[in-house]
Amino acid sequence: MGESTARLCLMKLTHGIVNCPSISDLYLRAPTKSDAKKIVALHKKVYSIDGCLGCLDVTKIHWSACPVAWKGQFEGKEGYPTIGLEAVADYNLWIWHNAFGFPGSLNDINIWDRSPLLESMLDGTHDNLDFKFNIDGQEFDHLYYLVDGIYPSLSRFLATINDPTTTLDCFYAPKHEGWRKSIERAFGVLKKKFLSIGTKCLLYHREDMFYLVTASIVMHNMMVHERIGMDERDSENFYDIGDLQLEESSCEDYDDNSDESTPVSIHNAVGNFDMSNVRDSMLKYSIIQKRWKNLYSEENSLRLQDAVKKFVFKKHYGDDGSLDINEMADDYDPLIY
Repeated sequence: MGESTARLCLMKLTHGIVNCPSISDLYLRAPTKSDAKKIVALHKKVYSIDGCLGCLDVTKIHWSACPVAWKGQFEGKEGYPTIGLEAVADYNLWIWHNAFGFPGSLNDINIWDRSPLLESMLDGTHDNLDFKFNIDGQEFDHLYYLVDGIYPSLSRFLATINDPTTTLDCFYAPKHEGWRKSIERAFGVLKKKFLSIGTKCLLYHREDMFYLVTASIVMHNMMVHERIGMDERDSENFYDIGDLQLEESSCEDYDDNSDESTPVSIHNAVGNFDMSNVRDSMLKYSIIQKRWKNLYSEENSLRLQDAVKKFVFKKHYGDDGSLDINEMADDYDPLIY
C-alpha cells in the first residue's frame, strides 16, 4: 500500500471511530453523577482521600509536518512544533476529559484559560457532578482534581507544594506527587500504544490530527474497559455507560444588581438567555461572575489542601494526640533531629 493510500485509510478509520455515535457516546462521554461517585470511591480506596475526580494535566504531540509559516506559533519549549492535549484521567487510566488543538507555544495556564472544562465549571454544567464529602472532619461540596504547581489556586484544584518548608508540607508534597502519577501514566501508555502520536505525527492538517488523537483516546478507553472487566479486583461494569442523561437539578442563582431574586436552572443559567434583553444579559454575566469568584478562591483551595495534609499525616502516624499538628506546621531546622 502506498503512503498516500495508507494515510487516506487511516483518516477514514479515525473519522469512522469518532463520528460513530454508538462508540463516541460511550468511550468519549463526560462523566455523569453515577460515574463521579464511582471515580471518587475508586480514589478513596486507592489514595485514601475523598472527593477526587482524577488528575488534570497537559501533554504535547509532535507535529513534524507543521507548515513553516506556523512554526513560530506552534513551537514551544520543546524546540519543535507541537499541539497541546489537555486530559483528565483516573487511577485506572480512563480518560474522562480531553481537549486537543492548542498551539505548542501555550503553557498549561494558557491552555486552562481556553479549556472546555473551565467553561463547564462557569456555565454550571460541572455542578451536576458534585456531592458533599468530608476530609479531616471538614465538609466540602465541590469535587476536585489533582494538579501540579503551575495551575492557579482554584476551589476545585488540589495542588502540590513546590517548595515545602514545614514538616507537614514535606510529608504531603511527595504523597500528592505520587497520586498525580495517574495522568502521567495515562499519557505514557497512550503514546506507547499509538506511535503515530507518541513520536512524530506525519499528518499535514490539524483536523486530521484531531481525529487521530481523539480516535486513539477512544481505543485507549476501550482497552481500559476490557482490562477492568478481566481484573477480578474491579467490577465488570465499572465503566458501563449507565444513565447518560444528566440529572435534572437546580440551583439558586441570584442577580446581585436586581431587587428581585430569580432562581435559575443550571442548564438554562448561561445558555438560553436572550442577549438582546438587557436584564437577561446582566443576569447572565452576574451568574458567570459569581461562579468565577467561587471557583478562583485561594481561601477555599488552601482550606482543601490543609485538610488533606492533616488527614494523610494523621492516617500515617495515627491520631492518638501524641503529635501536635500545629507544631509540625511550623518551620523546622533540617540540621536538628
